[in-house]
Parts: sequence; structure tokens; C-alpha cells
Amino acid sequence: MTPRLLLWHWNRKGGGPRYTWELARALKARDDVEVAVSYSRQSDYAEAMRALELPSFEVDTYESARGYAAGFLRLPLLRRRFAAFLRAQQTDLVVSTMSHLWSPFVAPALKRAGVPYCLVAHDAEPHPGESSRLRRWTLARDLAQADALIALTHHVAGQLQRLYPDMPPERTAVIPHGSFSFGDAPHAPRALPQNRAVELLFFGRLLEYKGLDILAEAYKLLRRRYGTRVRLTVAGRGDEAVYGPMLRNLPGLHWESRWIGEDEIAGMLAEADILLLPYREASQSGALAAAEYAALPAVATPVGGLAEEIADYGSGTVAEAVTGPAFAQAVMALLESPARYARASAAAAETAAGPKSWDTLAGLYVGFAQQLLEGAPE
Repeated sequence: MTPRLLLWHWNRKGGGPRYTWELARALKARDDVEVAVSYSRQSDYAEAMRALELPSFEVDTYESARGYAAGFLRLPLLRRRFAAFLRAQQTDLVVSTMSHLWSPFVAPALKRAGVPYCLVAHDAEPHPGESSRLRRWTLARDLAQADALIALTHHVAGQLQRLYPDMPPERTAVIPHGSFSFGDAPHAPRALPQNRAVELLFFGRLLEYKGLDILAEAYKLLRRRYGTRVRLTVAGRGDEAVYGPMLRNLPGLHWESRWIGEDEIAGMLAEADILLLPYREASQSGALAAAEYAALPAVATPVGGLAEEIADYGSGTVAEAVTGPAFAQAVMALLESPARYARASAAAAETAAGPKSWDTLAGLYVGFAQQLLEGAPE
């Protein structure tokens, strides 16, 4: 059968809109699936989604807490219109590419329309530092209402199995996070710099679970050993009152304490030599997904899905412990071996072009959809 899928994503910013657009574009290119999309008019990717010329259900969402609350007045009509669109498209399966704060209030309308609901679970639980009571309740409720789940790592799949034991194993799939294609073309495999400083990069929001204290300790050890041969860039928005004391006095630090626009990412990755992921907890990493396309080797702590994302594909090194000294040692493993660095860079590029390409992942989505629909009751 040729499944008719609808990709549902109402978030405005971050990696979710990009993820949805990449997947929609890859699915559109296939002849074994029909695809429609639903997205926020306020999304950073609204114009890009329109350019795909797919059947679309656009919605106005919100840009503030007040807008979120006021939006509840619109939800009854929005639910009816969304269900009518799904019926008109003869949708077989709705795939939510990331939970939204309105999702638990809209998902029941899918069941009333007779359309099964598959949720892509980027996380089984909110991360420390972003676990508001509302966010925690919303995610748990959304997961509980889903008819099927897609995890991006085996780590998250295991968490889902523990937290939601009533979900049959055959209705949960692991499909890795695709490599984000920032830039016009994939970066060629790299060589470790020999005649200039090695540029280390931490990229993403500065949050409690991201291990900025581990990063600071490790970097001090690296500077003690290599001096000005290593430099660090920290790029991302965060609370300067919390992270400033950790970072400001680090030697050779370039700190971009702000939101990083997508038009800046390709250049930032091209200028870096090693991506640093010193997290205390993680499901997977969107920064790593971008680094793979840029052939940028990564170093990570052995937490959550990070270890499998790097170790399974050989695109970097994994520290032996979640400590500054262990993380520094993992960075040194690349700095001390140009051959190992080159292998990691080549592996990152091969991962982006092969097992984590969106064409490959689109095929996995179609296969899982067919499996779900073939096993659905009449």
C-alpha cells in the first residue's frame, strides 16, 4: 500500500521546524508515499514549507505565554478544522515530528477522525533546566495518547519502554536524527590543523544539563597542556548570570551569548575543528546532526544517546566518565592523533551521506508507517 502521511509540527523555532522540512522534502521525492504537512504560520520555516507545494494545513500559534493561554479559545474550532483536513486528505497516519504545548489538546481529535497518531519522541522526559511543570505534563500526556512512537536513539527507546509499558514493542521504532544540511554542499573530510590553533566549539542553548562546568574544567586542562594551540568558542543563548562566572575568565575564549541564526551555522561549523558535547544528560544532539554534515569530529560524555550516536558511526570520541579530566582526555585523543582525527571526520561525512541522510531516513519512516497500517485493525 501507499501510505498517506501528514507531518504535524506547530513549533516555531529551534531544530524541530528544520527537522520537519528536511523530512517532508525527502518524502516528497519518493513514489511510495503521499505526504501532507501542518505547520505554524509563525514558523521560521513557513516559507520553506510553502515552497514544497505540498497539501498544507497552516495554523496561527502564539509567540508569548499570554498568546498560549488566549489560544485555548481557538482550539475547539482548530481541532474541528484539522480533523476535517485529515479526512479530506484521506490521511492514513499523522506523524508529529515533535511535541507541542497544544498537542495533548488536539490529539484526541485525531482519534475521533479515525486517524492513528505517531509521535517522534526526541525526549522521554524533559531535560534538567527545561522541565517546567507544564512542559513535563504536556510531554507525558502527548506520549500517553500516541498510537505509536519513534525514538531517535536506543537510549530514548529504552526510557519509553520503561515509562510507557503498555505501548507494544512493535509500535515503537528507532530512526536516528538526520544530519542537518547547513551550507550549500557537504563539507569534505578534514585534516587536523598543524600550523594554527585548533578551534574547539560548543554550540547550542546554555542549559543546566549541557555540562558547562565540565567544559570549563576540561578547557582549563587543555590550555595548561597546549597553551594557545587550542581556542574555544561558546555560541548560544543562556543565562549570563549563571554561566558567566564559569566562562568569562577562560583564556582564549570567544563567547557569543545570543541566539545563533541559521544563516550563521554553516560558517561557524566550517571554522571549527572539534565539536564539544560535555553534557550531563542527553537524549541525542541536534548540534551533532549539523556537525556530521560539516564533517566535524565530535567529543562527547558517555551519557544518554550521545555515546551511541558517536560510537556507532565512529565520528569522534567518547569520554570514559562525566568529568572534566575525562572529557579533556577524550579531546586529547583527537589532538594527539592526526590519523584518528581524519578517520573521525571521514566517518562524520559518510554518516551524513549514508545512514543519516534524509533519503535513507524517509525510507525508514515509510517502512514503519506501512508496518503500522498493515497491523491496524479494520
